[in-house]
Amino acid sequence: MRIATTVLLALVLVVGVTIAAFAGLDLLQGPRSETVDGVTPLRNPAALPIDPSPLDHENLRIDPIVVDAGHRTRFTLAGNVRPGSTRRILLVSKTRKGRLTRATTTDDAGYFEIRDLLRGRYALRVYGGHYPIERDLQIDADRALDLTDAELRQELSVSFPGTPPQPVQKAFVMLTLKGAVVARGSTDSLGNVVLDGVPKGKLGWTVWANHTDQPTGSKEWHGELTTSRASKPVRLVLR
Repeated sequence: MRIATTVLLALVLVVGVTIAAFAGLDLLQGPRSETVDGVTPLRNPAALPIDPSPLDHENLRIDPIVVDAGHRTRFTLAGNVRPGSTRRILLVSKTRKGRLTRATTTDDAGYFEIRDLLRGRYALRVYGGHYPIERDLQIDADRALDLTDAELRQELSVSFPGTPPQPVQKAFVMLTLKGAVVARGSTDSLGNVVLDGVPKGKLGWTVWANHTDQPTGSKEWHGELTTSRASKPVRLVLR
């Protein structure tokens, strides 16, 4: 009888220890998860590891991103020529072996603009006037050009010598630069002519007119003159 009681107590003790062990495991794992609509929720969110080092907002440092304007690689070229007819603008790269880089036209006010240019040397050419305007440029920043003084309005007075000088009417006047015609026109009844688009510098002039001693046929005169931005009317005396 005593032996049977001992065995029974031992079995009860084993069962109790086993139940306690499983209960402790469930407590560690948290409540059992159930599947709802095929989705199994997180078994125990509280059991997830947490970073023991919280973010220190007071000592938080963010390095700023600095954009240096000196490191730009694209630039804009803008300019003005004398207003009038539309001019064609060509920009040729000298750095890249004479390759045509941009082409544009001026507006009614003579303004043009070319954007997104790389650093380098360029040749600017303006066509559409009496002669082409050419400039060599170095582009390493935005640039603005005033080319209005590259083309002048020049007044000429043509006369024969005498006292007073005799104005030459209906004379044909032509100005040349290095052999190329840059301006031409005819004199009025007072022997005057105004020529637009005349370049600065030393120019050659040619006049065809009927001389008083030769009522039939025309005669040709040649000479040189120098123009500047502040130039005054130039008198051409045909001797």
